[in-house]
Amino acid sequence: MKEVLYDWNPWWTDKESIHKLAGVKRVDYLTQLKRYLDMPHVVTIVGIRRCGKSTLMYQLIEHLLKERDPHEILYVNLDDERLIGYENVLEDVLKAYKRETGAAASYVFLDEIQNVDGWEKWVKRHYDSKDGIKFVVSGSSSSLVSSDYSTLLTGRNMTVKVYPLSFKEYMDFVGFEYTSGDIKETWARNRKAEGSILHHLDDYMKIGGFPEAVLGIGSQEMLGEYFRDILYRDVLLRLSVRNPAKMESLGIYAMRNISNLLSYRRISNAAGLSVDTVKEYLRCLEGSFLLFNTKHQTYSTTEGLREHRPIKIYATDVGLANSLNMEPMRNRGRVAENIAALELKRRYGSIYYWKENREVDIVIPRPGIAVQVCYGEEDKREEEAFEDFPYPNYKRYILTVDDYSTNGRVERVPLWVILLSENDPQAGF
Repeated sequence: MKEVLYDWNPWWTDKESIHKLAGVKRVDYLTQLKRYLDMPHVVTIVGIRRCGKSTLMYQLIEHLLKERDPHEILYVNLDDERLIGYENVLEDVLKAYKRETGAAASYVFLDEIQNVDGWEKWVKRHYDSKDGIKFVVSGSSSSLVSSDYSTLLTGRNMTVKVYPLSFKEYMDFVGFEYTSGDIKETWARNRKAEGSILHHLDDYMKIGGFPEAVLGIGSQEMLGEYFRDILYRDVLLRLSVRNPAKMESLGIYAMRNISNLLSYRRISNAAGLSVDTVKEYLRCLEGSFLLFNTKHQTYSTTEGLREHRPIKIYATDVGLANSLNMEPMRNRGRVAENIAALELKRRYGSIYYWKENREVDIVIPRPGIAVQVCYGEEDKREEEAFEDFPYPNYKRYILTVDDYSTNGRVERVPLWVILLSENDPQAGF
């Protein structure tokens, strides 16, 4: 145990070592997390494996080390195989820490906490005892924000969901300088650099936003390994999946059909699974943050309860989807729609699609936005779909490659402008 603790806490012997671990700052997340550090609540960081949760923890530790004694800060990654076999691993870690440092921990960072059964009861007990420990935990499973966990720590936790890099963060990582503002300002101030921005957006559409992929650490093949690692460690190893091979096939099928309307029956036929099993397996894949789906937008309570409507599946990272596709980037429009959907989900949480005779790609009830993604050849059908759209007060946008026109009832805005802009209440975004 001693060796494990010193390996994971190099700042105990060399305070400056934290700078090598902290990496490129993700300012928005870091600002929010710093604010939560000043609150008594347990801080929970969740997101897909390898999206940068551990690095954010190191960035918080770097921030704390400016004023705190290094020995007051304990970090442990519970993926460490050397911790297997400990019956009460969290209590054993805390006891060993106190023996080695003689310090009373002020901050305890527990990474990949989902590996420890019953961890939330242990954390709650220490929280309720008011022993002065501030807990920051992370995990790669949505079980960390499940109803059981939320019920146990009601009023005691603050949760931050972390995604792979957004396009803005991607540009920060590659060192590209741009000016962000509302939609109009972002377009006007970056217009001269549009060619370079589109070049970077093309790269982003290919490799996605996993930090190691963006920084060029490893090969593109590693994204396929990410998929298998996430599937095995966060789904198959933790859940009772009756047919692992079918689960993997379903995951690959979903990744190869991003942005498409898919009925459960169609997925069932393709995967060779019952409809109920398809629903169960998709919930598992969503639980590991590999993907998410959107449903048909309606204000009808009865209609909302029906499951005959197709769903749309989006990848949490398009680079991951491309790594599993036999013809990556064959349909740039679907990749662009996935990126737009992911960005809008980051901003607003809940997104939908709408379809009767014609389809509107993305619908956001609050604040009332309808979006078509037309990334490629001009297609009048994208605008014509709005003619059937039954919500007249929604702002309507078509996201394009480089066409900017905000004078008509349907505004046309380049995708890169939306991705680099700040939230713009007047525009709805």
